[in-house]
Amino acid sequence: MNGVMTREYLVSENLNSLMSELYALVHDLQKIKRGEARWREVFESYRAKLEPLIQALKDMLNEGQLALRRMLEEVEASLRSFSEEMEESPSMRKIKQARLEFSRRYEDLAAQVRAWRKEHRFRGVSLPRIKATNYLRNVFHMSMGLFGILMYEFVLSQPQAMLVLASILAVFLSLEISRRYSRRWNLFLVDKVFGGISRPSERYRINGSTCYLTALFLLVGFVPQIVAEMALVVLAFGDPAASIVGKRFGSLKLYREKSLAGTVGFVLAAFTAGLILLGLADHTLGLSARLTVCGACALTGALAELFSDRIDDNFTIPMLTAGVALLWF
Repeated sequence: MNGVMTREYLVSENLNSLMSELYALVHDLQKIKRGEARWREVFESYRAKLEPLIQALKDMLNEGQLALRRMLEEVEASLRSFSEEMEESPSMRKIKQARLEFSRRYEDLAAQVRAWRKEHRFRGVSLPRIKATNYLRNVFHMSMGLFGILMYEFVLSQPQAMLVLASILAVFLSLEISRRYSRRWNLFLVDKVFGGISRPSERYRINGSTCYLTALFLLVGFVPQIVAEMALVVLAFGDPAASIVGKRFGSLKLYREKSLAGTVGFVLAAFTAGLILLGLADHTLGLSARLTVCGACALTGALAELFSDRIDDNFTIPMLTAGVALLWF
């Protein structure tokens, strides 16, 4: 019994170290700029730390842990493959490929590590989701928010908006259910269909777009129009700003991987966008009231983005923001 517990403890400790190093590898690959010569040194230093951990884990795992062993072997193969490719033809394209590949490997392995911890009742280091800089996702986020506000303000009535959202949400919920029954279908949807705007973690979580549509459906159905639009504009402009500013200037962390710079960027972008919205769509509030409601909503959205771990922030940000905006409307 002691031998089993000792082995499981060692497996847990090695998994913790492996996941920390793999996350750090992806993080450092994101920071490499065009023309830098240190990329090969960075990659090889991580490879030298990761490969012994993988080998040690493979030696300790028993025969019943085939899925975890397979994931470890895939990470090992990716390390070897990209080391060879980068040696032959170094380029930013190769580094971006490596970043995407190891982001996906990290999330695949994280799912197996969580399952192993649950089975053996072990705790370990937190496994943060990979949130690489994705300007296409940011632009999509803002454009969809702006499009939704314009449609609701000038084209669709409340019943029509509900009908459109219900139809789209039904499609997304069907996809969410169907991809749970087929790994190949799941990977096809996340990596191919929505590959440009999806995150690797969405292989194992509800897609952010589904959470977004669910929040919109509830808001359009149950709160005044200006409240729904305020919640949408805070999400549409605050969340991308937090991502862009946080990745660029976020050395000082507030909570886990969330930074002070990203939170400040969220508040400023959401506050500005909210003021513009109220200036164009609502003329019942005075200037001081507008400043107050926009400040309160921006701060609420930033806090929701900061602390949303278990529930997707595409749901928490608009719902909590709407709750605050209802105090004025």
